[in-house]
Amino acid sequence: ARAAWAGECVLHRRLVQRLHATGFLSVGGRQCNIGEGGEGGGVPKDNSPQAPKVNSAQMLPMLITGAGFSGTGYMNALFAEAHYEVGHESPGRHGMVSHFFAKVAQLNELLQREKAPKVVRALDWWNVQNARAGAAASYRFRIEDINLPNSTIEVELCARAKIPGCEQVDWKLLKSRLPPGSRNKHGGETQNTSWRDIAAAVEDCGGGVLRAACADVVREARRECHRFGYLDC
Repeated sequence: ARAAWAGECVLHRRLVQRLHATGFLSVGGRQCNIGEGGEGGGVPKDNSPQAPKVNSAQMLPMLITGAGFSGTGYMNALFAEAHYEVGHESPGRHGMVSHFFAKVAQLNELLQREKAPKVVRALDWWNVQNARAGAAASYRFRIEDINLPNSTIEVELCARAKIPGCEQVDWKLLKSRLPPGSRNKHGGETQNTSWRDIAAAVEDCGGGVLRAACADVVREARRECHRFGYLDC
């Protein structure tokens, strides 16, 4: 998942303009209501006061994005538990989570036309979405790390976007209400895939140009895997 923001939050078009400049697709020039009204969210920890009010001009638009099934729905649910309005697929008062900003405009035509194995086509989609998200990212994190005992990801997101009150929230308690298994489940068809499965899929690509294209996709996926900090790529 990626987070990206730009400029003062006055109009949503400022964020759209930045994403246009980095190759992202816009979702229209709708006005940004992030921070309008000037109130922070936040669930008090113990008996601490509610999050302080903040002038909307002090806040920065926050967009959390990445490849589909990367945990955007989970981040929406987590911030909602803390009473922050971080919209899912649409702007909220404190930000937005949406994989549509990393939406792939064009996948590898050869893989699609020649019906390359599904897992290879899925990797191509994953590679392109991560590349587009990374082009505008100001902060990068792995969704599973948010459940580590000493995770400060959510506080870091708030600090970068100047969203008030996050340090007062008992994030550990809120995350205990959201099972880790819900991070990237949407109720649709899913399957676990290993690098061995992927290597076998490349063999199924046959030979020639298609085989080379499949191998290129897997090499890029392995590079992205290492960039995320994984060791078993």
